[in-house]
Amino acid sequence: MATLPSQSTLVNIYNIVVTFDPTGPGSFTFSAPMPADKKLRIGQGINLIVFDLVTPGATWMPDPIAWLDGTTPPFNQPQRYNEKRFTLLVYNTVLEAVNNEHMFNMSVLYDGVVHTSDPTIINDPPTG
Repeated sequence: MATLPSQSTLVNIYNIVVTFDPTGPGSFTFSAPMPADKKLRIGQGINLIVFDLVTPGATWMPDPIAWLDGTTPPFNQPQRYNEKRFTLLVYNTVLEAVNNEHMFNMSVLYDGVVHTSDPTIINDPPTG
């Protein structure tokens, strides 16, 4: 009987806590694994990025992601789970060492006003 790989090798999961401060100059903060430059590098294969919004009174917009080039990159599937959580399923099939940055805005509603932040997802090529 074949042995299945552990779940961590089937799906790379990134849990990111998002805090919104309507009074701050950098209104959004992200927990690890999102780096300070807001450029999240994801590995090969299937990746699930979970964004949890923890600020009381703030909610994700019905479509919380807007890709800055106007189209959803191939093999990316955003899903708003509820007002405080949305997920992004990314199938990283990059085969070459090329720039694969996918810039987007994330939008929250707070006190009747929409606020945005602009993280980036980078699909890493295979290693080895």
